[in-house]
Amino acid sequence: MHSKAPILFFIKQKIMEQYIGKKIKGFKFKSTLNCTYFEFMNANIDKIGIIKSYNEGRETFHISFNDKYYQYPANLIDQHIIIEIPEMPIGILCWVWDGKMKNPKIDKRYVIGKKDNMYFAWKNAHNEDQVNKTCEFTAWGNAEPVVAKVITKEKANELLNTLTNEIYKIK
Repeated sequence: MHSKAPILFFIKQKIMEQYIGKKIKGFKFKSTLNCTYFEFMNANIDKIGIIKSYNEGRETFHISFNDKYYQYPANLIDQHIIIEIPEMPIGILCWVWDGKMKNPKIDKRYVIGKKDNMYFAWKNAHNEDQVNKTCEFTAWGNAEPVVAKVITKEKANELLNTLTNEIYKIK
């Protein structure tokens, strides 16, 4: 009969490795047999540190604050992890419309990407100041960058024809 201990050890090690490199805010904790809190660690309270390694035997993480390493109990780490939300790009200011609607709506939005023939834009963001104040997106079937120069008559006609053709396809 095989022991499950090595498999469980491996699984736990892989889970704990996911913490390595994460930022954490220093905190005070009560000392235990495996992890002692020292008064000089008060200097790390509310400071940002980086998780460097996991100690399986002590069930602690080694955290670096200004190139000095300290042990913190693994069971308290989740409460102090800093969750970093990446700032989204502003995108490109575009005219957007959905050609599948009977009455296509044309609007200006900051488009940040395209997937499966749909353009994704910031919802309710019509100028740069409004970007990132909302986390919602809208999807549009068509997008065309707004250009600083005056649109040519040919381009205006092309846009109008595209919209008109889409309307007539629905009827």
